Amino acid sequence: MNKKGSMELSVNSIVILVIAIVMLGLILGFVKSKFGDISKNVEIEEPEPAQATASDTLTLSRTLVVLSPGEKAALRLSYYDNAATGTSFTPSMICSPTAGAPSGEGLAKVSIAGGAESYSLRITAGITKELYICTVTLGNANKDITVKVV
Repeated sequence: MNKKGSMELSVNSIVILVIAIVMLGLILGFVKSKFGDISKNVEIEEPEPAQATASDTLTLSRTLVVLSPGEKAALRLSYYDNAATGTSFTPSMICSPTAGAPSGEGLAKVSIAGGAESYSLRITAGITKELYICTVTLGNANKDITVKVV
């Protein structure tokens, strides 16, 4: 009894199927990598903080920053300078615990004497996944923020 099953596939059909699967995989990999690159370049606009006043000399755009290890984020500050003349201030940040803590750097800017000025602080997450309590300092004022590295 020499029966041939109807489920037989020819060699050509198998080769075409393999090539189709490989091409599909290549196309999906290409599309995923290109859209991944585009999404990394899109930055969310950081909102402006409330206007600083003589009674509340430092205000922040947010008090909780959630980052991935090595990720960067911006924090906006508003500082009210009570001095009679403008002074150059640079925002800074110190975190606790200090091991693997995020860092913050800002650019120096001259304040408006008797008025509020907007500043920016660039926060870079450390490599350690942890919850950090950080103190943002600008001029003679400071505020606490929480930086969570997940």
